[in-house]
Amino acid sequence: MSIYRTVCLLMLSCALVIGCGDSASNPVNSSPPAATPTPAPTPTATATPYVPPPNGTAVCVESEPVFSDLVTEVIDEIREERPDIFDYESMPGWIITIRPGRFVQTVVEKIDARPQYRAVRHWYNENALSVKENNEYSETYFILTSFNGVNRIRAYSETCRPAEF
Repeated sequence: MSIYRTVCLLMLSCALVIGCGDSASNPVNSSPPAATPTPAPTPTATATPYVPPPNGTAVCVESEPVFSDLVTEVIDEIREERPDIFDYESMPGWIITIRPGRFVQTVVEKIDARPQYRAVRHWYNENALSVKENNEYSETYFILTSFNGVNRIRAYSETCRPAEF
């Protein structure tokens, strides 16, 4: 038998002897320990609200986008103002954002800062946002691809009536 096996068997034997001590000197507590109640989590505020899950009243279909030029304009503004959050070299033909969360957040904030528009991030996809002027309808835009490529031209997804938010 190798020294390794001997040491392992010796350690296992010691663990069994210690764990299975005399029950008279080491009584087993049959009642489970009292459970400590877990406090409810404190809600935290997010910088940008998300589109809530659908409540079943909105009907969403693909149609002619209204806010596409606005979304593209805001994306281009951010590209000029914050070139440090983009990678223009790793994938030829694509603009990759190296700070995707910050990028989407900034697009939402810039659209939302315009008094006639309201924008929020989507609840089911953090690369998507919804834009509206009023509660009649909203449009969904997927402004980032799965590999964080900036989606300027084909970002529009659907129009929902009434507005989702």
